[in-house]
Amino acid sequence: MKFSEYKYSRPNMDQIEKEFDKVLETFKNATSAQEQIKAMKEINRIRNGFESLVELVQIRHSVDTTDKFYEEENNYMDEVSPHAEGMINKYYRALVASPYQREIKETFGEQIFRIAEMILKTFKPEIIEDLQLENKLSSQYVKLRASSKINFEGEERNLSQMEPFMQSPDQEMRK
Repeated sequence: MKFSEYKYSRPNMDQIEKEFDKVLETFKNATSAQEQIKAMKEINRIRNGFESLVELVQIRHSVDTTDKFYEEENNYMDEVSPHAEGMINKYYRALVASPYQREIKETFGEQIFRIAEMILKTFKPEIIEDLQLENKLSSQYVKLRASSKINFEGEERNLSQMEPFMQSPDQEMRK
């Protein structure tokens, strides 16, 4: 499948959150490791679907920062992504409290618990507004970089288009 063929539609965050919370409750109320593992796979499916859409928007927006549709979608993702991080934070709290950690580690490895512990130390719901602002500023920076115009090698280029020249094995080209 070509990148251009990937379909995008704005994710319904209310629906995603309801579905996520339902599966998270299943995880918390599980009476066996297998039930928790099954819920984890479903949580991963939900996360992967959302995160794929975020990446798709970011890439398409960075390719053409003047595209109004993807600019609006990027702004939307800047706002909702921190809320998604909050959902993941709830999941990681439940994960580190799981009575089935041994079995989960056998299935997913120990790294998931290290990641969970790190995220729990670095994310609090109180910072969601700060994360939204950080996302907004990062997006403005991407747009600013893309809007720069540099005449080089007979063509007008932006900073992103200069990157291959800055990585060239030819020292004179890099200079």
